[in-house]
Amino acid sequence: MRKHDEQTVIGTCGFKRLNFLHETGEIEFELGSAYWRQGFMTAALHELLHIGFDRLELNRLEVKVNADNIASQRLVKRAGFRQEGINRQGRKWEGKFQDVLLFSLLQSEFRSSTIAESIGQLELLQLTQLTKDSALYMNEIVSEVNDHVVRLAVIDGEYHWHKHDDCDEAFFILEGELHIDLEDRTVSLLPGDLFTIPAGVMHRTRSNQRTVNICFEKAVNEITGS
Repeated sequence: MRKHDEQTVIGTCGFKRLNFLHETGEIEFELGSAYWRQGFMTAALHELLHIGFDRLELNRLEVKVNADNIASQRLVKRAGFRQEGINRQGRKWEGKFQDVLLFSLLQSEFRSSTIAESIGQLELLQLTQLTKDSALYMNEIVSEVNDHVVRLAVIDGEYHWHKHDDCDEAFFILEGELHIDLEDRTVSLLPGDLFTIPAGVMHRTRSNQRTVNICFEKAVNEITGS
């Protein structure tokens, strides 16, 4: 798996142990830590499910996740996977045995419009509590609205110059001060400020202190730039 705008390999994802007699398969994925919580693996998993169930016509897909990998467990649960059991000490990593959780998703469940868990809907979210333990960086989807997502981010530093070819972005500041560099000016946002960047506009976000903001954008939002 590569970033849309460059040749850097940021992770891997795909199928293993495909059994066309029994119409089963296993999905395996890995993503570099610098790209966590940015929607890359959510989009990749969504595509793999369509390939597995629509093109390969499988009936069952499995995913195995380390018991201490809470983020990946949330990812597969949001996609509709159900936990079936635990492979005790099923993997060995850096000299230590780790328990592995087994998740599965059936084609009939994938077809159901109600199987996938909707993130943040009918749930009271206390955003200050979600960010209180994040000292330097966080970027996580906390809710979904139709085909858009609400991201909660904590930053202290700068992000690279980039643009989104077919997606606007709206930033609302909760804490600190966020600077948004455009090609012709810089806009500084304080708590309570809202600023929307149209699709195709090159920009960079940065801060000189711990800053908390929410961003409203498309669920699948590709980045171009450097």
